[in-house]
Amino acid sequence: MDRIHEEDGGAHPWLTVHIALSFIGLIAVLIHAEFLYRFRYDALFEHGLAGLTTWLLIASSASEVFGRYIYRKLPALKKTLSYWKPAHVLMTGLLFFAAIFYMLTAFGD
Repeated sequence: MDRIHEEDGGAHPWLTVHIALSFIGLIAVLIHAEFLYRFRYDALFEHGLAGLTTWLLIASSASEVFGRYIYRKLPALKKTLSYWKPAHVLMTGLLFFAAIFYMLTAFGD
């Protein structure tokens, strides 16, 4: 498996594709949720599960960029900031389950 991974160029191309697809998804969700047009800081939590899912997506996307920066630009800090990857995986898992639950409840309406 390591040989296949090395032949494909290592983690860098896969991480680039992962981040690019995540940002395409983020933009699509923000447009769908009319986030860009109706953002009101005083009503952040009025939209329930949809709002939670959107904020988890934003946080997960920001975490991806932060992680990419750590692994590309700050290799000396990899060990110091080792908490990032488990936190990112947890946040992405929460996003996944919140999105599934949101879709199941939204289709019921």
